[in-house]
Amino acid sequence: MIRVYARCSHEDQDLKSQKHELGKWLKSQDEAVEWYEDEGFSGLTLDRPGWKRLMADLRAGDKLVCYAVDRVCRDLLHFLTVVRQLQARRVTFFSLREAVDISTPFGEAMLEILAVFGKLETRIR
Repeated sequence: MIRVYARCSHEDQDLKSQKHELGKWLKSQDEAVEWYEDEGFSGLTLDRPGWKRLMADLRAGDKLVCYAVDRVCRDLLHFLTVVRQLQARRVTFFSLREAVDISTPFGEAMLEILAVFGKLETRIR
């Protein structure tokens, strides 16, 4: 199952562009799809209703897809923690904008690069 997540944080934003891009990508997929979304919630917290429902619904073998990494988390180290939790549950993650697919060797390498930048981000704050 593909589980698609979209989020925007400000009331003056909407999910149209994310949903449009995700919808185009989904046309090439041949799996069942479930959508989850949050509007008006910061990426600095995972205390969001759509995200909580998504996490409760995820099963081993699922693929979590989002438009961009920052739609899941705004902090890289936080994002890496989330990805490690997904991996432990045997859930893959794919981000359209960054083309990060943790089910591939390149995606794993990208995670390691993101981890380096996450550490840098923390040290320069």
